[in-house]
Amino acid sequence: MAIIDSHVHVWENPCPEYPWNTSLGIKPAFEAPPESLLREMKVHGVQQSVLVQPSNYGFDNSYMLDCIRRQPDSFVAIGLVDPWSHSVEKELEILAAGDGVVGTRLVAALNPDASWLDPDSTYRYWSTVQRLGFSVSVLIRPSQLHALEALVAR
Repeated sequence: MAIIDSHVHVWENPCPEYPWNTSLGIKPAFEAPPESLLREMKVHGVQQSVLVQPSNYGFDNSYMLDCIRRQPDSFVAIGLVDPWSHSVEKELEILAAGDGVVGTRLVAALNPDASWLDPDSTYRYWSTVQRLGFSVSVLIRPSQLHALEALVAR
C-alpha cells in the first residue's frame, strides 16, 4: 500500500528568488525545506507528498513549483491563486501546465465573509478549475461553512 501525505508545506527564508508576501498574515520563524521533508518521508515510509502552497509566499507559487520540478516522483502540488484576479484563468492554466499540479487552495484569510465561496463573484475561478479538472482544497472557518455548503449544493 502506498502512503501519501496529503497536505504539507515547504519554504525557506525569504530571498530575492523566492520573496515572501506576508499580506495573508503568515511569517514563519523557521525554515521547512523540501530536503527535511524528504528525510522524514523516508524515515516514515511515505512515498509521495502533496505540497500545498504556503501562505507566506502569497500567490507566487514559484518555490513550490521548483520543488516539484526537482523531485517529481516525490511531490505533487496544490497552488494558491487569487480567485478575483483579472487573469485568474491564465494563472490557473499556467499552474495546470506545470507537471504535478493537481489543484488549487482557497484560504479563509482571503476574506472573512467567505465571498470567495460565492460562485457568482468568482465564476471565472470556479469554471476554470472545473474545466481543468482541478481539486480545490478549502481552508475555512466554522462561520463560513454555510457558504461552502451552498456552493457544494449548487
